[in-house]
Amino acid sequence: MDKWILRRNVNPKYKVDELNEPPPRLPGIRSLLPLPGGDLLTGGTDLRIRRWNHYSPDRTYCVCGPNVKGIGNEDFYETRSSFGVQVVQETRRRPLSTKLTTKAILAAAATDSAGCHRDSILSLASVKLNQRLLLSGSRDGAIKVWK
Repeated sequence: MDKWILRRNVNPKYKVDELNEPPPRLPGIRSLLPLPGGDLLTGGTDLRIRRWNHYSPDRTYCVCGPNVKGIGNEDFYETRSSFGVQVVQETRRRPLSTKLTTKAILAAAATDSAGCHRDSILSLASVKLNQRLLLSGSRDGAIKVWK
C-alpha cells in the first residue's frame, strides 16, 4: 500500500510514525542493585557493570565490560557535591582522541575474552549459594553469572 494512503487514514494524535521509526535510545544506566553496606552496582547501555563505593570513591571500579583497543582503564572516581548532595562521579583521566561510538563499543564487546554482554545490561541480582554470585541480564537475551 502507498505510504500516502496509510497516512491519510490515520488520526495524527496516534503518532503512528513514532511506532514505525522509534526515537533513538539515550545512553545511561538501566539497572541498579543496592548492596549491603551502601555500595551500589549499576549496569547500562555502555555494556559495563560498575561497583560504586560512595564512602571511598577511589575504591569504585568497573566489574566487567568491553575493553576498547587503545583505551585502558583511564577512568577515575571522585566525590563532588551537587546542591548539598554528595555524588560519586566517573571521569576520564585523559580525553579520548576520537569519539567512542556505539559501533566501536559493540565491536569490542564481540571480541572481549572475558565474556562481557553484547547489549545494554537491563537487570542485576545477587544470589548467595556457597558463595555470593552476581547475575546480570542484557537486551541481547544473555544471562551471565559472575563470581
